[in-house]
Amino acid sequence: MYRIRLYQSLLLFGLSIYPDCFSSAQLCVKREDVYKTPKAPPVALHISEFPDDDVIPIGYNITIACIGNSSKEGDSNNSEQPFWIQLFFNSIIVKTCGGFYYDRQETKICKLHIKKISKNNSGEYGCIVSNGFGCTTATLPLDLKEPSKPQFSTHPISRNNILTGQSVNFSCEALGIPKPVITWFKDGRRVPKDEIKGIKAFSLLTFESVERQDQGRYWCEANNNEGWNRSNVANLTEGTIAYLRDEQTVLEIQAEADRDENEVFDEETYLREMGIDRNWQIPRENLEITDDQLGRGEFGMVNKGFYMRRDGSKLPVAVKTLIGLWPFS
Repeated sequence: MYRIRLYQSLLLFGLSIYPDCFSSAQLCVKREDVYKTPKAPPVALHISEFPDDDVIPIGYNITIACIGNSSKEGDSNNSEQPFWIQLFFNSIIVKTCGGFYYDRQETKICKLHIKKISKNNSGEYGCIVSNGFGCTTATLPLDLKEPSKPQFSTHPISRNNILTGQSVNFSCEALGIPKPVITWFKDGRRVPKDEIKGIKAFSLLTFESVERQDQGRYWCEANNNEGWNRSNVANLTEGTIAYLRDEQTVLEIQAEADRDENEVFDEETYLREMGIDRNWQIPRENLEITDDQLGRGEFGMVNKGFYMRRDGSKLPVAVKTLIGLWPFS
């Protein structure tokens, strides 16, 4: 009780105390511990222009914003509302907002504007948000580096012969200061945002169930204030399954086509080049199944094999023997 009265007296006299002093006196609550104290005001401290960045580019204008909200518990005097915010830089107070009880608000904001930020501005920033019950502290380390344009560290990888219904992921990661914003493209058209997870520095394009219309050329573009860059192109092509006459096996064509890696071709061309007829029927005598087992599961096992094409060449394939199905006719 004595400490609370002491704190209230300090507020009345407008004395400025850095969070470390509050911590030692056990008067203020740390931001991450607010959930333990329902009467403590929740606090957010961030850089408005770069809320998601760990490193800030030198030479930019920035705004450090401390936001205090009403605590979960209150009283008839609106003591839950914040009325005073103090901003600090390396333990020295640099700005105050409010300070009197009539300054209380449901949400109170205090901003510190810095123009053309330099290495001299690097360090630890902090703020104290006070309401009628007590106070909450927050800190924000500021790391500054020279700005740089985007450079891709992860490019999307081509996925060929993907069977209909399978899931596929494409990923892109770009480095740069400030963090680049990533945009996906398919065949020159922008991919809708609702199909993408993440746009800052790292982005994931997911196909939960591949369909024929998903085939195409995909790439990423990364942008920040310093420049632009484009990733490598990745192909997505749909695979084929051919059924053997009078056999309980399924043949998955897994050979690599002798084509440009960025070229996308239709199914008719694919079937013609692979030597498979339009009915997806393969004569049993054209298939050589080895004892080399590639895998097995609840639906059957997969062996390595070779399919004899019309030109006499051998095409490496995976032969899946299904369990519990009648032979195909």
